[in-house]
Amino acid sequence: MVRVNNKKDDGMAQQHAQSNDSRPDKSRPDRSQPDKGAVSRRVISKATARGYWRANLRILVVLLSIWGLVAFGLSIFLVDELNKVAFFGFKLGFWWAQQGAIYVFVGLIFAYIFWIGRVEKRFGVGDDESDGEGRGSGP
Repeated sequence: MVRVNNKKDDGMAQQHAQSNDSRPDKSRPDRSQPDKGAVSRRVISKATARGYWRANLRILVVLLSIWGLVAFGLSIFLVDELNKVAFFGFKLGFWWAQQGAIYVFVGLIFAYIFWIGRVEKRFGVGDDESDGEGRGSGP
């Protein structure tokens, strides 16, 4: 930041600061009233948080294992065996590496969404409409 020493500018800044001392600062939000757009936060116990993250990591390990099997196992290591089978006029290994793996990856995304939703309900940390907080809760 560059500071310019101009006595006229300094005097005007001091005068402006003094004139605004009696009025509340409009650049800062008023913290006395709750923000209607703010998301409320709940406090959960450490045991609940630990259980939630343990379940979340279990889901991630399972889904990433499936991803690794599909990406490396079927698409790279077993491609020669899969190429012996024709699929829609293409070798299955080629088709799997180009198309089939993508379908599995998209399926894994939906599986995670479904699975983590159930875990969030079990631990009471979800943001769905059923708990009255977060998205979907209106005024």
